[in-house]
Amino acid sequence: MARPRKDQLGDPVQERIKATFWQLLRERSVNHITVSEIVRAVGCNRNTFYYHFDSVENLTARVIAEAIPVEIPALAEAYFAGTLADVPLDQDARRSIERLCLLVGRGGSPAAVQQVKEALKAAWTERFNMDNTQEDVACVLEFMASGIIGMLGFWASRNGEVPLDRCFQAVSSVFSKPAIAFAQERTRNAAAE
Repeated sequence: MARPRKDQLGDPVQERIKATFWQLLRERSVNHITVSEIVRAVGCNRNTFYYHFDSVENLTARVIAEAIPVEIPALAEAYFAGTLADVPLDQDARRSIERLCLLVGRGGSPAAVQQVKEALKAAWTERFNMDNTQEDVACVLEFMASGIIGMLGFWASRNGEVPLDRCFQAVSSVFSKPAIAFAQERTRNAAAE
């Protein structure tokens, strides 16, 4: 029987490797997770790991892409409109956000934080039709993404004692509306010129 293609979805070993990564990330920094401990925990060999992932860094990048909630455009819009309370977070979205917290909190790495930040900026740029090539718009996006990452890290450091929704609502009410309005206005002005 032929070995499944590397890009085939739903491979149980691949899913177990990812699940083991998340479990280990709850215990230690991503920089201290090794291929050896992953394969030992999963019960596979190194060749199987490398069949699916090029490295722990490649595994990290792939799980980050999967951890960005599919609802992020709706969450971003509600966040900036100040109506986040109207957007229910289902269990999958909450799990994704909690995983992002692991990546940007004490267990993360600068590379993981940067990947999460870029994913947030890309989602906002697309959703709100912003021209991120404009220096001032790019600056506001960077500030907003850094703020969200800081808030996620704050929430993670409190071990979930502070409700995640309350954190989002507090930050949204203070600076989100003016920031998005500024970025959208700059984009409209640039398009009009």
